[in-house]
Amino acid sequence: MPEVREHDPLHIHVEGKGGIAKYDYDDLSNRFFKNYTKGITTADQKRIEEIINENADIIIAAWNRYFGVDDQDSEDYFF
Repeated sequence: MPEVREHDPLHIHVEGKGGIAKYDYDDLSNRFFKNYTKGITTADQKRIEEIINENADIIIAAWNRYFGVDDQDSEDYFF
């Protein structure tokens, strides 16, 4: 089960294989970008970023749903 430690701005925490990373969402480019990593290979970092961005719509919708952001009532809607 994911551990929720979230706050604005929209971002993703990744953990696995002894490494951690954080990817932040940039609403101007509509993409997630690496904020930091530790213990994750460059190849894995690239693949993680690809997977996150391929699924950005799902991630953003889940974030908004979890935090109760309504796209019609809030300027904080991420998309």
